[in-house]
This record gives sequence, C-alpha cells and structure tokens, in this order.
Amino acid sequence: MAAETEFSQGGAIEYLVKLTESRGTTVNLRCIGKILRVERILSDSVNASPLYHVAASVDRYEFVRTSQKSVVAAQAKN
Repeated sequence: MAAETEFSQGGAIEYLVKLTESRGTTVNLRCIGKILRVERILSDSVNASPLYHVAASVDRYEFVRTSQKSVVAAQAKN
C-alpha cells in the first residue's frame, strides 16, 4: 500500500481492504497488523508530498458490512 505518512517499522496498523466483485458487490475487510517495511517513493514533482510504500502483516481481520443504504442501492441497480 502507499501512504503519505511515514510509519515506524514494527508499529501497529489498522487498515481497510475493499474487495469488489465484477457485479459491483463490495466487501470490506478490516485488518489489524504490524508494519514490516517502509520505503520512501521518489517523486517526479519537487512540491509533491512524500509517499511511502508500506508492507504490513495481517494479524487479525474481520468482515465489515456496508450500510443498509448501500445494500439497497446495490439491489436497485440489479
């Protein structure tokens, strides 16, 4: 993943992975893990904010339901 914040290696992280099926169904996966590696990405622009590639473990995860409003909107499209 890429981030605008420089994380500390070994630190805790919580992140959301959004999985989308070809029919438009979305499932969110809330992950908790540790920072394994941080690398600064070189930017072409002098004024751009620095970006970092972050590698993280997945120690725990849970599926997060989308709101009912989103589910109803998805059903209306079909």
